[in-house]
Amino acid sequence: MENVVIEIDAIPGESTLAMSKTGIELFSFSHGVAMGISSSNSGVGRTFGRCVHQDMSISKRLDKTSPTLNFYCSAGKTIKSAVIRVFAAADDGKPVEYYNIKMTDLILTSVSVGGGGSDRPTESVSFNYNEITWTYVAHDHDKGAAAGNVATSWNLQKNTSK
Repeated sequence: MENVVIEIDAIPGESTLAMSKTGIELFSFSHGVAMGISSSNSGVGRTFGRCVHQDMSISKRLDKTSPTLNFYCSAGKTIKSAVIRVFAAADDGKPVEYYNIKMTDLILTSVSVGGGGSDRPTESVSFNYNEITWTYVAHDHDKGAAAGNVATSWNLQKNTSK
């Protein structure tokens, strides 16, 4: 079983998960990076430009964070940092974090809600950020312990890694 949460600075959620009591439980998250490549007609080679980062998009249930997220989006208020944390069950059944994405200097670019019928409404929320760090947390399954991280980062304003 996998669990995904986002922990947003100054906007505590109502997660029921022991590993993230102030997080917001997510149904999904989506993000992408693209590099534009152009070919030369003369056959000399390819050229590339600045990378393009898509907004980070999440989907979640309507909850106590919803009014604040709508306000931040309406006001263009900056969020200092947010971390998406992905957990999976270890061999002993306990949750182990194996991936996280930390973003800084975020601005909400959209908040939309939908629902009806018998279930609680859901929200789609998108963030733009200045800096992002992707970290895969390797685990030694024999020892049941962390075995080192693989991390990279990118600063969009400087167009370089940290």
